[in-house]
Amino acid sequence: MGMSIFGSRKKRILVNDVHSHLIPGVDDGAKTLDESISILKDLEGLGFKQVVTTPHIYRDLYPNDESDLKVKYQELSERIKELKLNLELKLAAEYFIDDHFLSRIKNNVELLSFGDRYVLIETSFSTLPLIWDEVIFELKSSGYKPVLAHPERYQYIMDDRSFLERLKMNNIKLQVTAVSLIGAYGVGQQKIARYLVKKKWVDFIGTDLHNRSQIEGLNKTHPNRFYQKALALPLLNYQL
Repeated sequence: MGMSIFGSRKKRILVNDVHSHLIPGVDDGAKTLDESISILKDLEGLGFKQVVTTPHIYRDLYPNDESDLKVKYQELSERIKELKLNLELKLAAEYFIDDHFLSRIKNNVELLSFGDRYVLIETSFSTLPLIWDEVIFELKSSGYKPVLAHPERYQYIMDDRSFLERLKMNNIKLQVTAVSLIGAYGVGQQKIARYLVKKKWVDFIGTDLHNRSQIEGLNKTHPNRFYQKALALPLLNYQL
């Protein structure tokens, strides 16, 4: 089951996460194995059963390689088994759209995807890359299904919401960050996140967890009415 009910108010909870940064020491997420385990224990305590962790692959800032990430993921997975956590960890990646990413798709590099070949992508927060259409075309041609991470946080979408309609028409999936719904990233971001919920355009909800300090915000999100409305949508999280 993708969702379950707890407490007297029958609040829904999400049990499958699709966006986090828990591979230690590879990006701006968890720094150590102990920190990763601590965050995973917190997620287990919140009711999560499956976590897709998505380290950055961004040549200019986090020049990670799929094969190296698999090795570090395996180390973390083995530790989870040793501790007998009641939680399954899976590996994907959050790919920054740039020329390097485009060349990797064209060269048939096996991307780190999740579920039904979903690939999490992001762009600069300020501007849409000129190669956007080409990247989307190449991803789809290679059999991948693009998922835009945190669309509510891009300035070019806050400036022009009609771009969201274009995304939906092109069958690009949208992953909203849970805490955006309570304003964790700002009022403008919150408005877009809630707009997406009202339009029923949210395909995935993700935590985008980087560190333990964000757990408190995630906890505060659970009773929020917009978050509960989001969880009532036919999210693709429930199919993982």
